[in-house]
Amino acid sequence: MWASNGGYDCPLFSTIEQTHLSYDEAVRWTINVISRQLQHESAPQMQTIIATHNLHSVQLATHVIQSEKIRLEREYMLAARFNSGICFAQLHGMSDQITLALADLQMPVYKYLPFGPVQDVIPYLIRRSEENSSVFRHVSSDGNIAIKEIASRLRNCIPFL
Repeated sequence: MWASNGGYDCPLFSTIEQTHLSYDEAVRWTINVISRQLQHESAPQMQTIIATHNLHSVQLATHVIQSEKIRLEREYMLAARFNSGICFAQLHGMSDQITLALADLQMPVYKYLPFGPVQDVIPYLIRRSEENSSVFRHVSSDGNIAIKEIASRLRNCIPFL
């Protein structure tokens, strides 16, 4: 409404598919820019966090990173000396299966935890859960992953299991 009142085109997409396409194109563009910058040491470095719970977007980003042969070095990321400038993040408690898959691929990946006054944090978390309702289809797989991991750790501790 504010856009039309100001004589601007509406910046919002009509469908979730359009939103995903736009996000994916922005991620692809960003990774390509970072890849070009890595070829020139004197170029200013750009850093980005690919923060999504969308499995397709994560798969696309990892494919582009691998096709660009960008080496993501976790120790640089952790020391805040961004070497490649790319990492992934998901909201704590959501998309653990994606986070684990990224870690298995040796991609720098983080869980973030929003904090602040309850009246600010709760609306944010509600928005995220509404926007990412498709994530909840994977909740059972998160539970299965946790059960398998617990069983694996118990087997390592108790030889007769």
